[in-house]
Amino acid sequence: HLPRLFERFYRVDPGRSRIQGGAGLGLSIVKHLVESMDGSIVVTVKNVLGGAVDFGGGPSIAPILIAKLTANGNHKWTRACGGNPSGLTPSYPRSLAIDLNDDVFVAGSVNGSLDCGSGAMAATYSDAFVVKLSGNTGAAAWAHLYGGVAQSATGVAADSMGNALVVGQFSDTINLGAGDLTATGDVDGFVAKLSPTGTTLWSKRFGDGGTTMATDVAVDA
Repeated sequence: HLPRLFERFYRVDPGRSRIQGGAGLGLSIVKHLVESMDGSIVVTVKNVLGGAVDFGGGPSIAPILIAKLTANGNHKWTRACGGNPSGLTPSYPRSLAIDLNDDVFVAGSVNGSLDCGSGAMAATYSDAFVVKLSGNTGAAAWAHLYGGVAQSATGVAADSMGNALVVGQFSDTINLGAGDLTATGDVDGFVAKLSPTGTTLWSKRFGDGGTTMATDVAVDA
């Protein structure tokens, strides 16, 4: 479906059933707006089957794929990140953000190991991750893996200074770079702020003794 990502009224359903609805109109409008502002498009893929995916720069095989396209859909770069593609705790990206310098932040969860170009890091089970990539080349500026029991980063946003805000959930204990955070319930939420160079400025947990999950994050400046 990737070559037809921005096609109006394109139907993902193999039977092209009208009942399923179209998938391309909204993206086609987005493409038009991006073109008018001389922007670019970043796509993340959860490659559960582990097969080759080609965004236009040649086939890539990895559980987590991140690609940048020009406003008219031409390939700029693809970054393949490792991990376990399937099973009970597969690796996948959950959120993406772009800062004012056009650099790309991706957050999610990984099982196995993570290597987005800055060196392999082994996950303890299902770990949370956040990575920053150069908007120009896709090269990894930095990457962090937060281990423990069933950790996941579910949202990332970039502020006007290039800092990253990351949210997610964890069980037991997690260290986001500013000291241990201990869950009071089965699952607690977390939020952390990272500098443009990846240094953790602060981190906090929140929960009520039961299950508390953070699903997304936004900034206003």
